[in-house]
Amino acid sequence: MRAVFINACHPDTPHVCGLRARAFADALAAMGHRIVLLTPPLEDGGTGTDAGTLRRLLGTHDWSRPCRVAAPFASGSVLPALRTGRSPAGLRHALLAAHFLRHGSVFEDWCAGARPLLPVIAEAFGPDVVWGVFGNTGCWRAAQDLARQAGCPWVADVKDSWTAFVPAPFRRLLARRFGDAGRMTALSAAHAGMMRRWMPALPAAVVYSGIPREFLAPAHDAGEAESTAKEILLCGSLYDRAALETVLSALARWLESRGREAAPSVRVAYAGADGQAVASAARPLDGLCRVELLGRLPPDRLQQRQKQATLNLHLPFAPALFHHKLFELFAAGRPVLSFPGESAEARRIAAACGVPLICCDDPDELDRAFSATLGDDAPARAPLDTTKLAAYSWDEQAKILADVLKEAIGLGTA
Repeated sequence: MRAVFINACHPDTPHVCGLRARAFADALAAMGHRIVLLTPPLEDGGTGTDAGTLRRLLGTHDWSRPCRVAAPFASGSVLPALRTGRSPAGLRHALLAAHFLRHGSVFEDWCAGARPLLPVIAEAFGPDVVWGVFGNTGCWRAAQDLARQAGCPWVADVKDSWTAFVPAPFRRLLARRFGDAGRMTALSAAHAGMMRRWMPALPAAVVYSGIPREFLAPAHDAGEAESTAKEILLCGSLYDRAALETVLSALARWLESRGREAAPSVRVAYAGADGQAVASAARPLDGLCRVELLGRLPPDRLQQRQKQATLNLHLPFAPALFHHKLFELFAAGRPVLSFPGESAEARRIAAACGVPLICCDDPDELDRAFSATLGDDAPARAPLDTTKLAAYSWDEQAKILADVLKEAIGLGTA
């Protein structure tokens, strides 16, 4: 196939927003497909690829890897100020509503910057299909425009919640506007279920954001922790500070209840960009255990820490519907403590893969979870059978995506 992937974040963005499109572009290119990945520039206000350079690039590119194309934001737009709230509320809401109604997106400044590149891609590359990743509807608008110019179908991907990212008055309108997509892919069954309400006629396939195959190495390959402390590890963005405060306060009470002499040596570690918030939430642990702020870690180092941890802490954010970070936690082969609770979909996957997912909804359940995982009678590490978890690798999920794209262009996979 010749496919164009359109995403709202540059593939080198140090944030999860760039991961899904980048990983699948790499995986499909490795399978032999020709992939163009169209995104904004890495830096805000950065320059993009001009049309002449793009034409030469498409003619000479080594298609064993994706061809990355950056389209700039058009200058002089009021939209950046509107999107970040740097304008009076009344004016902001009115202008955003006008852009949704007229353009179907509040990223028309990026669509305008990408527009001169679309006919070049349509002519010089000749895509068979376009895959637009919904982080905002600007990607869908660009995908729709390119597909029309190239005379090919486009596939709508839903990696974020429609109701969280699209204001209520425009959900039905925009669903109709983008209803000409040939297929839909969704980050989870929960995302697919949500979109059935808004786009019921569009076939939807679940394509999970996956994990690298190297994450499936046996847990003992990661080596042992440098100390005898039992580590509770939290990683990634912090969306629910109240939940973290509840967990760490419950941990403080559990440690105090054991007595200073009998309490096990416990360490709480956090890997991510919200260190100050974690440090504040961890104040009840002063004098009870060490709190280590690691900052952002490279993926391989983070996975090593997850495999060494006694307990991986997960704080679900309900509006997100499903967290693909769960797969990397599952691959660590250590118990995962989820507070508050988790979705039925996550529980089902964990059970099928043999992963110890401990879901708690109140402090009493947290207390029992700490005793079961940190106490003297906690079970020893059990090896993780990665056979079923391997189905959630990027490579395996890329096969599902490739099948959906083939179906959209009429090749089918019988």
